[in-house]
Amino acid sequence: MGITNRYTDITDHKKTTEQLQQSEQFYRALVADSLDAIILMNEDGRITFISPSVKHVLGYEAEEAQGKNGFEFVHPDDLDLAAASFQKEVIENPEIKFIVVRLLKKNGEWLWCMVRGHNLLKNPYVKSIVVYFHDDTLRKQATDALRESEKRFRTLIKDLHIGVLLQDAEGNILLSNNAMYRMFHVQEAALLGKQIWILYSDVVREDGSIFEFNERPGFKAIQTKQPVHDVVMGVWNPQRKERVWLLLSAEPILDENGEVQHVISSFTDITERKKLEQKLFENKINHQKQLTQATIDGQEAERREIGKELHDNFGQQLTTIKLFLDLAKSNANEYNGEMIDMALKKVTDVINEIRSMSRSLMPHTIKDLGLVDAVTDLIDSIGRVQVIEIAFDCKNFDEGTLAENQKLTLFRIIQEQLNNIVKHARAKNIFISLKGTTRIVLLEIKDDGQGFDQKTILRGLGFSNIRNRAELFGGKMNIITKPGDGCFLNVSMPIPFSPSTPYTGS
Repeated sequence: MGITNRYTDITDHKKTTEQLQQSEQFYRALVADSLDAIILMNEDGRITFISPSVKHVLGYEAEEAQGKNGFEFVHPDDLDLAAASFQKEVIENPEIKFIVVRLLKKNGEWLWCMVRGHNLLKNPYVKSIVVYFHDDTLRKQATDALRESEKRFRTLIKDLHIGVLLQDAEGNILLSNNAMYRMFHVQEAALLGKQIWILYSDVVREDGSIFEFNERPGFKAIQTKQPVHDVVMGVWNPQRKERVWLLLSAEPILDENGEVQHVISSFTDITERKKLEQKLFENKINHQKQLTQATIDGQEAERREIGKELHDNFGQQLTTIKLFLDLAKSNANEYNGEMIDMALKKVTDVINEIRSMSRSLMPHTIKDLGLVDAVTDLIDSIGRVQVIEIAFDCKNFDEGTLAENQKLTLFRIIQEQLNNIVKHARAKNIFISLKGTTRIVLLEIKDDGQGFDQKTILRGLGFSNIRNRAELFGGKMNIITKPGDGCFLNVSMPIPFSPSTPYTGS
């Protein structure tokens, strides 16, 4: 009889068992120390398993919650949301993977948690709804603070007296305030999602020129990524049927890569200020016109007095002298007669010159016969003493639409320019044209003289007087000239015109 020993090598089995134990310890530690608490719930919501990590979140030991209904830990105000989400997970039709609800802590406080579920009822090893949750207080506070900040921001800009627009990188309006709606007389829906430069395209600068859309502050801020400040623009508002004047600034908001995220534009309605400025400007212009009119009236009165003095005093005295010379001639000898004839000729020339001066100073024909006859008489008087051809075209002109002081103004302009040409231009030909429509009278005077440099000579030829006379009646003066190329004077004047100062000329 002997003893038989049998030995079996279980080294591999031992290693496998140790590995399984290590793996189990690893996963237990991982679950126990996880920031997420994990519970398993059956279809009725009863807790069948709870991870030790629940203590880190709610303060409970695992066995304290085991077997209880999970909804007992949900705040009453959040119960409907939690129950609805759980049922959708049970039927594998979840709409929201994450919900944020308040869960009861062991110390009686409520904790905001982010909760998510995973349906593993069909998994033979789990057969439960797996629910994960963790403390979401900080994120919730940050979200609430951001929401409250946004609410305060919206409330703040809504009540501002300046218009505010928030636009995205394409210029689409994301937010606007009540001041914008008041400025443009529109509802919020008419602006949101639109581009302001497309909605309102009729925009001008202060000088009346078109404000191209690519120069508009909001568009420019997007393109250049630079702020644009204090731009004045006039926007035609079809609702108000007037041009609204705005002071506009645009500030781009850039992301960490330097790309435009948003643009904040501010609008200040300065329409009333512009109207006041325009009124003050018009008052200033009217005041200047009154001063100009008073000056012109003074000049005309002085001309009349000088003309009257020449005609009534000097003219009469010279006529008397002429009569005495005629009488002396009848009794003179041959030598004295010749001297008297020479004296008579000189006196006659002086009388004619005084008469000519008197007529130019007192153009009676403007009031008596009209502007055209006065100009014709002026041309004739120049033609008698100057070797110069003057053509006068007035066939398309009806002076009946003009006020008497407008006629006098046009006569003085023609007289002033003809004197300039005779004295300085060395011209051989002058062309004068008077044309009129129901809205404007146009005077043109052109000569073939030597011309001049406007930069150096313009002020010295009485053109300021011509300009002042034209502007007094809302007119404009334009001169085209250069050395060696003659001169072209153009004066336009609106009609009919009711001047603020009554006509006082002859």
